[in-house]
Amino acid sequence: MEARPALKDILRHRWSNVRVLDDRDLEALADLNALVESMEEAFRAYAAGSYTMPPRPHFGFGPNTLLVMPCEAAGYLGTKVVAVAPGNRRQGLPVVQAVMLLFRAGTAEPLAVLDGRSLTGLRTGAASAVAMRHLAPQGARRIGIVGAGVQGRYHARFAAAVLPLEEVMVYDHRPENARRFAEEISPRLGDVRVRPAATPEELVRCCPVVVTATTSAEPVLPDEPALFAGRLVVAVGSFRPHMRELPEALLRGAARVYVDTEQALEESGDLAVPLARGWFGRDRIEPLGRALQSPVRAGPGSTVVYKSVGMALLDVFAAAHLYERAGGNDRA
Repeated sequence: MEARPALKDILRHRWSNVRVLDDRDLEALADLNALVESMEEAFRAYAAGSYTMPPRPHFGFGPNTLLVMPCEAAGYLGTKVVAVAPGNRRQGLPVVQAVMLLFRAGTAEPLAVLDGRSLTGLRTGAASAVAMRHLAPQGARRIGIVGAGVQGRYHARFAAAVLPLEEVMVYDHRPENARRFAEEISPRLGDVRVRPAATPEELVRCCPVVVTATTSAEPVLPDEPALFAGRLVVAVGSFRPHMRELPEALLRGAARVYVDTEQALEESGDLAVPLARGWFGRDRIEPLGRALQSPVRAGPGSTVVYKSVGMALLDVFAAAHLYERAGGNDRA
């Protein structure tokens, strides 16, 4: 009787050509400037319509959420599966868990499984860096970050890659988190000074570029119009209709609001609420990819907002870039 192969041997054979890239692999592979270029390429693909990206479904399971984010572009097919569990904070666990699957577009052969949390941090920071490169006031040397979590750390690193930074300020409603942020990120930024801010108002007054990276349901910046003159505000935290980081005064006074994807108009409370209440019209909102040729840069008398909710197109470009850096050359 013919011996049946062991299960482990079957699995090893089936997945021998699939690269598994965990968080340490992605960190080792990541070249920040190259990732920014990859995200700029993704934004241009969005503007050209050279992709297929169905709306991402959200499934609620009590307080938890499951998101499925499929997309085909640039010879690859990918989907990221994201689970959000707010209660994890009480257990000291990450709130967001995710896995990215990458396939060859033509044949649907599996190519890679990537750590979704690290991929999300890298692609979100890199996408925001594209916005900073094109929209920040000329010569901006200081950035303020509200929210001392994982996304805040990625944004500090990517900002230092595209701006001539001299200082990063960070505010968190838990002062100990801001202090820890400064201690941990400083060694990664070289000569860039990192220090906590006492209040969000102090941070906005000092910084021409402001990043909000929280999961707040209420605005985390002061509702004072004069504070935002000439600033670029990058908001990445709100991805559900009940979540808001940005105050009314900022949105009413913004010369232009750029988005990563038009789905942001329905998905994020930072846009859905102002549109419903008439604080500004859709004529002031534009996808960043369509504006890269002639963007409105923040400066004297011009406040600009970049609002991100994340999209699968960015995930596919980032995953493909990292897969190829890992030795894959399977672009279809």
